Amino acid sequence: MWLLDTQDNDTPRLRSIREIDLEADPKTGFPRIQYAIFSHTWAPDDEQEISFDDIQSGNFSRTSTGWRKIQHCRRQAAQDGLEYAWIDTCCIDKRSSAELQEAINSMFHWYSRSNVCYVFLTDVSKAELDSEELATHENCKHLKARDRGVKLIDNAFTRSLWFSRGWTLQELLAPKHVYFYDKDWQLLGDKKSLQCWVSRAAGIDGDVLRGDYSLQQCSVAMRMSWAASRRTTRIEDRAYSLLGIFDVNMPMLYGEGSKAFMRLQEEIIKTNDDQTIFVWESDQSDYVGMLAPDLDAFQGKGEHHYYTFFPSQGFSLSNRGLLIKMPLVQWSLDIYIAVLCCGIIVNGNGKPQGIYLQRLGNSEQYGRVRFQGRHSVPVEGALPALKPVYVRQRALYPSEMHYLQERDYEFGIDPLLLSPSSQQPVNILLGQYRQQDRTISQPPGSKIYPITILSLDHLRLQAEWLGLGFDHDFHPVIVFADSIAFFRSDGSHLELSTQAPGDGSLDRQSSTNPLRGSDHVSNNNYQKFLSSLQHPTLLGQSYQSAVGIIEPVHSYGTYWACKCYLDKETQQFVLLNTRASNGAPVSVTVTIQSWSKKENRALWQVRLTVAHDDE
Repeated sequence: MWLLDTQDNDTPRLRSIREIDLEADPKTGFPRIQYAIFSHTWAPDDEQEISFDDIQSGNFSRTSTGWRKIQHCRRQAAQDGLEYAWIDTCCIDKRSSAELQEAINSMFHWYSRSNVCYVFLTDVSKAELDSEELATHENCKHLKARDRGVKLIDNAFTRSLWFSRGWTLQELLAPKHVYFYDKDWQLLGDKKSLQCWVSRAAGIDGDVLRGDYSLQQCSVAMRMSWAASRRTTRIEDRAYSLLGIFDVNMPMLYGEGSKAFMRLQEEIIKTNDDQTIFVWESDQSDYVGMLAPDLDAFQGKGEHHYYTFFPSQGFSLSNRGLLIKMPLVQWSLDIYIAVLCCGIIVNGNGKPQGIYLQRLGNSEQYGRVRFQGRHSVPVEGALPALKPVYVRQRALYPSEMHYLQERDYEFGIDPLLLSPSSQQPVNILLGQYRQQDRTISQPPGSKIYPITILSLDHLRLQAEWLGLGFDHDFHPVIVFADSIAFFRSDGSHLELSTQAPGDGSLDRQSSTNPLRGSDHVSNNNYQKFLSSLQHPTLLGQSYQSAVGIIEPVHSYGTYWACKCYLDKETQQFVLLNTRASNGAPVSVTVTIQSWSKKENRALWQVRLTVAHDDE
């Protein structure tokens, strides 16, 4: 580290300081070397700035803007009893890539170890601020930066260019003592006395500015949001300027562009399991990786404090993507909501954040996607168990883009399931029926499962209801039951009740008062049934073959149901022995054709054959 002497003369000298000299002396508790540090915005014309070479050679203009800034800093430091000052323009030997690398990785610590930081606002005049009643900030010291209910003064101070530059964020946060000076080197105040204006301009809570909260107590998303609106001359510096704020180190690779921000996030997650790093929004693409594509994606994410709703299981990067354990809530055939352990609390109600993931083919690899214009969404309700998933970070190949198509999920209905008189489904409880091609569908994200429940009254079977839906892995499921009470939904997939009903809770009233539209199938009157009981007319307790699985679910008095799992990739059929309403034996054969993806539709054709054994 190079420091500039503060003697009041026109021939400043640079001194190389050892790292040990910046540490606190065990005897006094103070650093052996004490210095002031300077924060400013560079002149539009870099030639006006004084470089390391200029100081070493003494060959520079004593009337330049850069020299005047240096003199202001040196004289103020001398008045404050400090022998040295550090200024980024002239205290880094940029000819040495190694020294530049060290400076960028160490800069936050250099600012934090300084005795004082002088901020030079070249576009602010104290006289103008005085006319706007500088003392107004006293009226809002207690306010948070995110409080939009109070109108704060918008003035030259809060509009200063200094608050829009990337490097100045750490220069505001790292030093304990920060003093602001106007363009004529008139003292405006420090970051505590000017807390209201600084908080408004920087978007940082007063708790942080005062030091009541350390940076480590602030979420990753919050810290990212402070920098999201700031800019740097070189795109890589948007990431490099945040190294100290996240207490990470990495090599500088100018020319890598936006990859620098990706590397920054990768370094952060090596030592920090804060899942708010995944809470971001971007309009760049429908497909992105788990990590944000750029810093802009964190705009506005500092408006809330994030809370942990369940322990983070950690996460790590591999060549298959980011491996993380998360609850997965099925949203549609291909799209899941992966629930993060973090969220916000508003008006006393906490909701963890969820992100949209789409399964890529038949693998256990997922891609993060934007659904209905958003990458994240608050999640309500009970959560399933944690599941390890790989979230791919790299972009999809052109041949893989079909994975991202949103589809309607449809069952083609056999004419036998339609009313002979109206050619409409009899008493359809859920789903949207399209008569021209006899399909019942539910669009992605509707969270109404099963897709449909149909009445079989006109077939005069003991099985009065037919449910069509999906299991947890989104294999098609067909359910026959003699009561609608067997059906329920947890908001993600088709389920059957598996416990006995309470007294009078299960009766035929369900048929006369059906659910409609978007009503949930679940209801307090639909009790769960006893499990592991076999109806005597089913083919064994669990019949499995290449054509599918028939699983008896319940027998309780006259009520029964079975669930048929079908492989979605091949043509399948199941055979069910049941009885007609008059007690005569009946064989019901169900055939499902292989599903297709055409015109953004996923379609399963259902065929039903009813054979009365006495015919």
